[in-house]
Amino acid sequence: MKYLSITKKALFLMSFFFLFPALKAQINMEDSTVQVIGYWDKNEKQSYLIHEKKVTLESGDTTSFQEYTYNVDIQIVDSTAGSYTVEWKYYNYKYVSGPEELKTILTAYQPTKVLLKTDEMGVLAEVLNSAEISAAMTKRLKSLLKKYKSDQYLVAEFTSLLERYNSKEAVEQLALSEIQQYYNYHGAKYKLNENFSATVKSPFMNIEEGIDAELNVWLSEINSDDNNFIIQMSKILDEETMKKLMYEEAKNDPELTPDEMPELHDMPELKVETWAASRIHNSGWIVYSVQSIEVLFDSEKSTEERIIELL
Repeated sequence: MKYLSITKKALFLMSFFFLFPALKAQINMEDSTVQVIGYWDKNEKQSYLIHEKKVTLESGDTTSFQEYTYNVDIQIVDSTAGSYTVEWKYYNYKYVSGPEELKTILTAYQPTKVLLKTDEMGVLAEVLNSAEISAAMTKRLKSLLKKYKSDQYLVAEFTSLLERYNSKEAVEQLALSEIQQYYNYHGAKYKLNENFSATVKSPFMNIEEGIDAELNVWLSEINSDDNNFIIQMSKILDEETMKKLMYEEAKNDPELTPDEMPELHDMPELKVETWAASRIHNSGWIVYSVQSIEVLFDSEKSTEERIIELL
């Protein structure tokens, strides 16, 4: 089903092909390889719809559900021999389904601009205005916390968001995951059906350096006629490391009495797995991207899915 959600775009892609001029070949059919490079011109712009869905199950029963959409315009505001400066403009947040409070939560995301820099290949290098984003969101969230201080649900949601935006570092590591998803594969070269496997550091809790995760990336499809290709990725966080960190967190919980303190072997199962796939045009623009993060903790299963679709 995951694969179908990517490949059903075939008819759409036929028209998309004509949006771009002839390019230097990233796709090499002779050795079945592609290299993801951004061939972008100054002032070039593409518009996207981003669809986010979050669901939590407890013993198989749905306990929470959120679904919403928003638009992003991505524009190349500067281009040099060694880098691109790119503006992401966010707007038009829309409630789809879930608790009514979600409509209020979405008001925290007023039109926002993110300015970032990539290298000449399109590899994400840095967010240029993360401090300004942090300051603006912190001010907005504190105002909303004050306004809705009697609503426990909203207080919890706004407090959680505040943690994601309370510093320049938090913004870069936690808040802009859709940008990470977009530029995930740029700069590297991939061979058809050849799996690249590595141990990488991945964000977890408040661990600055992250924790070990098993990463697998593979090129699953080349469409030379449509001038695009599909790259997929899976990432699994190290379970033993997570278990130990959760145990240390529990030991420092002031609400637990000595009798309630768990042993390490008593800690519940925790699994965190990410799957993603992107159809990428030869120009380096994303056509369609989907990412799913699944967290299994004891009897609770949470899934977050994000789809980025070119308009």
